[in-house]
Amino acid sequence: MKKTSALIMILAMMPAAAAVLSANDALDDELLSAAETGNSALVENLLDRGADIEARDDDGLTALMVASFNGQAAVAETLLDRGAALEARGDKGVTALMWASLLGQAAVAETLLDRGAALEARDDDGKTALMWASLLGQAAVAETLLDRGVALEARDNNGSTALMMASIQGQAAVVETLLDRGA
Repeated sequence: MKKTSALIMILAMMPAAAAVLSANDALDDELLSAAETGNSALVENLLDRGADIEARDDDGLTALMVASFNGQAAVAETLLDRGAALEARGDKGVTALMWASLLGQAAVAETLLDRGAALEARDDDGKTALMWASLLGQAAVAETLLDRGVALEARDNNGSTALMMASIQGQAAVVETLLDRGA
């Protein structure tokens, strides 16, 4: 009899649990959207209401990665202040700093570096943030990373350096920057 009562209680609670999970999923989706659009006040509100600061979108990106990708430095600060994992890794091991570097989000890169982002972190292919910046010609971010002491001659898993990547991609400004720095 006890087992039947316990089973009935568990089954009765399932719709309520499903509703809570659904509400949390909605909060998490709103958090990711607010990170994308740069709405720091909404990010704070959603976190206060129980949104998961480490929730991920369908591409495996956290709110901090989304903010970094979209150049939302104030949201990145808010998320970091609230405990977002600075070195969380998305698909293929990409970090928030790598996303900011790839897309030339210099202010976000500065914020992440000021907060202790690993300058020499590597993705699953062995690429560093400098390599990510080099791929799309993000000279300002490359300068920031170089000013912070990033390894200029680091090689990815295929043996390529940031200079090689910038050259292959035709990113003359980054090539010039890297050569001026001794590559």
